[in-house]
Amino acid sequence: MERAKKVIRAVLFPKAAVIVLCAVLAAILLIYTFGFYGTSGWIAYVSYVFSAYALVIVCIRLWSMKNSAAVKHMKDTVLELAGQNPYVSRYRTDIVFKTKISLLLSLALNTGYAVLKFAAGIFYGSAWLITLAAYYTLLLTMRFLLLLHIHRNTRDMAAEWRRCRACGVVLLFMNIILTGMVILVLQRGEGFAYPGYLIYGMALYDFCTMTMAIVNLVKSRKQKSPVLTAAKVINVAAALIAMLSLETAMITQFGAEEGEVFRHTMIASTGGGICAVMVVMAVLMIARSTKNIKELKLQNG
Repeated sequence: MERAKKVIRAVLFPKAAVIVLCAVLAAILLIYTFGFYGTSGWIAYVSYVFSAYALVIVCIRLWSMKNSAAVKHMKDTVLELAGQNPYVSRYRTDIVFKTKISLLLSLALNTGYAVLKFAAGIFYGSAWLITLAAYYTLLLTMRFLLLLHIHRNTRDMAAEWRRCRACGVVLLFMNIILTGMVILVLQRGEGFAYPGYLIYGMALYDFCTMTMAIVNLVKSRKQKSPVLTAAKVINVAAALIAMLSLETAMITQFGAEEGEVFRHTMIASTGGGICAVMVVMAVLMIARSTKNIKELKLQNG
């Protein structure tokens, strides 16, 4: 047992020099695979597995460093300097203010994104882009509803639960649009495509966005605010569609050799899973909100 623990520790917690060497080798292998060798074959599969291992040990080392004295000192120094600005200080300590700023920025980005996609869809005659614009329009609708409530600066729990329930209903309509998007991808082959190495940057961004959306959703439960939780659910919904779009782009760029069966299977599986997650989130929001609204009515007579 002790020997097995030592082996696992040696594999997952190697020395810094080994981690750097693995990261460099993984980068070289991936560049060779995508640039010269091709996306299938034993060398490609070895590079995929080795790069995944390199990523894991790098992440573990970075995570273990977060509690080091040097990192803590650097973090405290940055926070102290940032805290001298009253707006930054309020953003860090006031969760309602932080959510309001986040909703404002997301609302502006969603509006521009929806308008841009709709205009491009009309110009190019793309049902995929028009459907995507409809999806983001519903996202900004939910964010606008939550922003209105936060702007009123009230702690009316019944009103918060009603906003949360309304977002759950809109989420169900979004699931219908999402289903249509999956069908368009499967039947017409529509989706995203990124030139050159941009797809790697988009993949990193989308995975980070998905991770942060889930982490913030879990943390929001501690605030016991239906509006704040609904705002985090919206972020998860936005991250899910970004992951689906990323998958279509990756299959377009790297999965051409696998054939239509592979493409249909992957997109149908991912799309179906995302739709299921959306339905579960929507139903839970509606059911929980309705239950709490009834309880509040009984308490108030």
